[in-house]
Formats: sequence, C-alpha cells, structure tokens
Amino acid sequence: MLEPDNQKDLIRSENWDYLIILDGCRFDFFESIHGEFLKGNLRRVSSAGTDTPDWFRNLFGVDKSTYGDVVYLSANPFINSYRGLGGKPRIQSQIGLRSSSAESKRKRGRIYPRKIFHKVIDVWDYRWDENIRTVAPEAVTEEAFKITTEYSDKRFIIHYLQPHYPYLCFYDRSAEISKEESPSSDSLKKAFERVWNFFPRRDSLWEFLKKVVGSEVLWKVRSFFGVPPFYPREVALRKSIDVLAKAYACNLRRVLVECEKLAKKLSGNLIVTSDHGELLGENGEWGHLVGLHLEEKEANPALLEVPWLKI
Repeated sequence: MLEPDNQKDLIRSENWDYLIILDGCRFDFFESIHGEFLKGNLRRVSSAGTDTPDWFRNLFGVDKSTYGDVVYLSANPFINSYRGLGGKPRIQSQIGLRSSSAESKRKRGRIYPRKIFHKVIDVWDYRWDENIRTVAPEAVTEEAFKITTEYSDKRFIIHYLQPHYPYLCFYDRSAEISKEESPSSDSLKKAFERVWNFFPRRDSLWEFLKKVVGSEVLWKVRSFFGVPPFYPREVALRKSIDVLAKAYACNLRRVLVECEKLAKKLSGNLIVTSDHGELLGENGEWGHLVGLHLEEKEANPALLEVPWLKI
C-alpha cells in the first residue's frame, strides 16, 4: 500500500474554497460509505494530529497572512473565538472532550484561532443541543449557508462534530440500534436527568465518581435509567463492538447527508477531510486521546489516516 499523502501540504497547496472537516472520521469507514452521497477524487492522507488541538496547532499555527481570507465555522468547542485553542469553554466537558497535555501547552504556547483567520464563528456556542449533547450536523449546514452568503468573498472551513460521538442514532426512537435492553421508562430517564442536572459542576462530579466506583458501574446505572450510551467504550460494553461500528457509521452517514447538501448548493472547489481518526476497540483502545501515549497514537492507522475527497 502506498504511503498516504500529507494533509498539511495539501491544505496549503490545493486550490479550495470550502474545506469541510468531519471530526474524528476514519479513512476506512469514509471510503466504504461516502459513495452513497458524494462523488469525487478520494485520497488517503495522513492527518496533522491525532486529536483536534494538535491537528489545529500543526496545521494553522502560522502567520495570519496564510489564512486571513478564511472564515472558520466551528462546531467543536476546542476551536473558538475567545479562549484560544485548548481552552475550556463551558460545553467542552459535556461532549467528553479533553485538551492536550499541560506539558504540550507549556512548550508550544497558547494559540488563538481568531488571530489566524478572518473570523471564527462559534457555532458550538449558539447551536448546541442539550438533548443530544452536541451540535446536530443539520444546524451546522444551516449556519454554513448563512455565513457563506454573508462573507461571499472569503474561503471557508466548515467543521462538523460528526462522526465523533455522541452517536445520534441512540437518540432516535425509531432506530433499531437505539433500543435499550433495560426495562427503563421515560419517567426513570427523566428522574435521572433531573437529579444529574441539579449539580452545577457535573463534569467534576463525574470524574470523582469514576475514581470512586469506576466507569463501568456508572455506565450500568445509566443503562438502567435508559440514558443513551455516550463514549465509544461505553457503547461496546453496554451493547457490542459491532453495534459501536454501526453507530459510528450512522453518525458518518448523517453528516454526509449534510455534505451532499453543501456540494449541491455551493459553487467552488470543495474538499472533505478530517482532523483525526478514531479507535473503535483496536488493541483494546477507544477514542483518540485518553490513555494513549504519542507513539501508540502515531503507530495506529485508524487514528492518522483520514480522507481527502475533492469534489
């Protein structure tokens, strides 16, 4: 197999008007699914990082003259207009995002996206959906059509949060994959949510409870109350690895529907790519950041190999 192309080089050298980022999108899943929605020239590329902050830092931590004509629509709280890359906006913990190590920040310094681009649009801030604990891809598309009209003389980076978890199919009652094995009712689920939402610092409480009783116990409690599984490993333990793969593919299909809308309505050169991949149980590892040393990340194709689709 040929070595993947370098994503960083392509972003700087290719002529693009719209760069669509699918958060946490693996090349293998994209390769097998994208043809249902999009046509174009697909290449396998090596991402500039294995998590969003490192990817952004490695790609865009340059002089503003390179990207001063770009408007960045961000559904990812890491990339925001005011706290800087790796800051902690209020929603970040709710989606399970964690910033890069403190040592990395100290060595490399804080980067402020607003100083790199013409403008950063905090879609994550005003289109966040508490019911699904993320920004729906449809919301990003709606904002993209508005912003591309308003800034018609600019280039655009449109950053969706899918296929990154949470897995939206678990919030769709009509989806077979969303059915829980527990005999929970809506009243039990609402009771759990009322109690949980009572605590103002839920992220800190969750981390404390994990240390005391462990994640698996907490996930069993959520399963009993009918709360949808959230993290990749939680899905695998409460359901199965096969269900996890289906849930990930479901997220990918849902965001590709939105990419298809953009491709049909926007005129210009459009690229679809990703910030990093995702581990779905390979070698007993999950996600793309927690519990992995850098050398382990870089050695795993599922984390580094991402799509580059030129439409």
